[in-house]
Amino acid sequence: MNKFVILRELRRNGAQRGWRPKQAQGLQDKRVRQKAKTRRFDRKDRNKVDKMIRQDRRPE
Repeated sequence: MNKFVILRELRRNGAQRGWRPKQAQGLQDKRVRQKAKTRRFDRKDRNKVDKMIRQDRRPE
């Protein structure tokens, strides 16, 4: 394991009382849930972009 990976793990999941496995897993789970909430590029958006490309325009 790379030492930078370990340092990143400690920085992300460490607390005032140090690194604790349950707390670290909870923080990781929270980050995963928040990431899943990001907006996805849906069919409506894709159709809009396709139409603009056919008209030789670029999406903003």
